[in-house]
Amino acid sequence: MGDKTFYMVFKEGGGAPTKKHETEIEAIAEAERLCGNNSTNKFYVCKSTCVVYRKPQPITIEETDE
Repeated sequence: MGDKTFYMVFKEGGGAPTKKHETEIEAIAEAERLCGNNSTNKFYVCKSTCVVYRKPQPITIEETDE
């Protein structure tokens, strides 16, 4: 499909992640940085595993009976 795996950091009890990291190492570094600022919170490094999407349906034209 061409979609690349990416990583995100999720804060337990926080909002949805917004930043995509290209490597696991980058995501772990971000989790460590955030943990240093919020030492009582847990941060999870999440890996994308698949892509789910809807393909548009083709338009069908049929002639009607007269």
